[in-house]
Amino acid sequence: MLSQKNYYGYKEKYLKDYWIIIPFIVIILLSSCNSSNRNQDVVGWVERVRVYPSKLSFKAKLDTGAKHSSLHATNIKPFIKNGKQWVRFTLDNGKKTVTLEEPIFRVAQIKSRSEEKKVSDRYVIKLKICLGNISKTAEVNLTDRSQFIYPMLLGRSFLEGYFLIDSTKTLSIKPNCKQKK
Repeated sequence: MLSQKNYYGYKEKYLKDYWIIIPFIVIILLSSCNSSNRNQDVVGWVERVRVYPSKLSFKAKLDTGAKHSSLHATNIKPFIKNGKQWVRFTLDNGKKTVTLEEPIFRVAQIKSRSEEKKVSDRYVIKLKICLGNISKTAEVNLTDRSQFIYPMLLGRSFLEGYFLIDSTKTLSIKPNCKQKK
């Protein structure tokens, strides 16, 4: 059995060794926290995006307060195709107008910000969106956004893991995705 003196002497010796190691452990932990951000592109709060399959380009507001994305569309009409629900809609970016048909992924109930108790149903489709050189398929609800400045809103489900938003920047990158033919 160790005596009290030896026991405490032994403990103090190893505590001194740990103080040498602790700064290195802290550095490793801090660097691993930041490593998840290393591969994320820094973008502005408004950026130009390209939407496929239309290949139309729009200005989009990048909104971390919104979970999903929204796109201005007109003539939104559901229909049945091969026993499945589809939606036909028109997109217009000011230079070109395109009518598309896409399968309905789901119908979302969206609460109106202007009227507390008003809830509207919106068709949600999956569209490929290009921001910078990142192309991702995202859930996008179709709605009349003619009263808004930006025809598209990109939410967290599209942004997270790929983009960091700098609120002092706008239009800092252009859509530059390589589309497979």
